[in-house]
Amino acid sequence: MKFGVVVFPGSNCDHDAFHAIGHVLQKPVEFIWHQSEELHDCDAIILPGGFGTLDELFEMLTWNQLKIHNKPIYFLNTAGFYDPLHLHILHMQKEGFLYDPVEERIHLCPTPAEVLDRLV
Repeated sequence: MKFGVVVFPGSNCDHDAFHAIGHVLQKPVEFIWHQSEELHDCDAIILPGGFGTLDELFEMLTWNQLKIHNKPIYFLNTAGFYDPLHLHILHMQKEGFLYDPVEERIHLCPTPAEVLDRLV
């Protein structure tokens, strides 16, 4: 399994994620520039940060919806952090803006262990 940590200019979160995956979990990991085509080669993408994270996230969701890739998308939903975003995405589905059910595209996981369990 290949992990990629997306690098955003001016962010230090990417280094923390890289360290956690590579040294703590002892999994293979590499840095990927946020606009790189190398995203296609990864089994798991780590998106640390703020607006850049949401930009990349929605690009991956869009590509998934358009069948450019068919990889599931997992949110590490610590303490319900992504619950409001998930509710908004469900609202988009209810209003007819999404092609397929949200449950086929995204999965919210409350712990890092659950994300890893789903990936392997």
